[in-house]
Amino acid sequence: MKISKAFDKTLKNFGINARRLSEQSGVSEKMISLFRNDRQRIYSDSFEKLLDALPIEARLYFLIQLSGDKLTALDKLTEADYVEAEWKSLIFSASLTDIETILRALADRYGELKAKKEIVQLEEESTPLSA
Repeated sequence: MKISKAFDKTLKNFGINARRLSEQSGVSEKMISLFRNDRQRIYSDSFEKLLDALPIEARLYFLIQLSGDKLTALDKLTEADYVEAEWKSLIFSASLTDIETILRALADRYGELKAKKEIVQLEEESTPLSA
């Protein structure tokens, strides 16, 4: 399916109008209308803004439409799968500075959890057994 058709079908299916999408994305209503009707191409940065403005369910529906229903296995994915995909997306798009910040935060959290676990183990070891 053509990208413009899949996008149009998605907006119709989710009851999203061009005015609302324009307000949320910053892309003009006219551009949205021309794109939906396959009368004009759209730049990737504008298209990215449009996708970002869609609810996650609408984005997934759009991908299914675009894929020719080859992604129907998505209905078997759990919320945890989507969260993992979101994390991976963030990590792969992160800058070097972002990665350093993430690694420091993970190291700090790991240290906190490890210290808490060791404290619990010490408390369990020092608790006398009842007879």
